[in-house]
Amino acid sequence: RIATAEAGIKYRNRTDLLAMVFDPGTAVAGVFTRSKCPSAPVDFCRQNLPAGKARVLVVNSGNANAFTGKKGKVSTALTG
Repeated sequence: RIATAEAGIKYRNRTDLLAMVFDPGTAVAGVFTRSKCPSAPVDFCRQNLPAGKARVLVVNSGNANAFTGKKGKVSTALTG
């Protein structure tokens, strides 16, 4: 299942959130930045992807999510 929404991340009345719900057992893989300063969401995905399974993918647009420090890690944990 897939859905988009206007979450108001940066602008109002603009679709800026995507959620995909996968069937149980869906295999997943990822390719990530090689930056020495990855964002909190990249770190989160790298830590959780080795299992090769996921139930949900959440994608936002409108902000970079990088260099957010502890607040970014907390926000990512709440989303994940």
